[in-house]
Amino acid sequence: MAAISIREKTVKLNSLYEVFNANWLYVFIHTSILNVDDIKERSTEWFADDKRSFDKIILNCIDKLFIVDSALKISVVSIDESGLSKLKADASSDN
Repeated sequence: MAAISIREKTVKLNSLYEVFNANWLYVFIHTSILNVDDIKERSTEWFADDKRSFDKIILNCIDKLFIVDSALKISVVSIDESGLSKLKADASSDN
């Protein structure tokens, strides 16, 4: 999964990135087969053992977003077919 990427970004947050009041990480997962249990299983390591972690991690899983906060609360936002089509159209428009 994206665990290596999240760990690398967390290391950078602690050493290279400018720290703000709220620090979020957005990660493209490139698969839609993950569920809340998969995210729950990995999320504790994303927020552990660092002097500073991201406040929220947003995982883009194609047709849904998993939003995990530092208290390990997981929210799921489903994106239906029309929503995906609109996002794609907006992203590819010249406006």
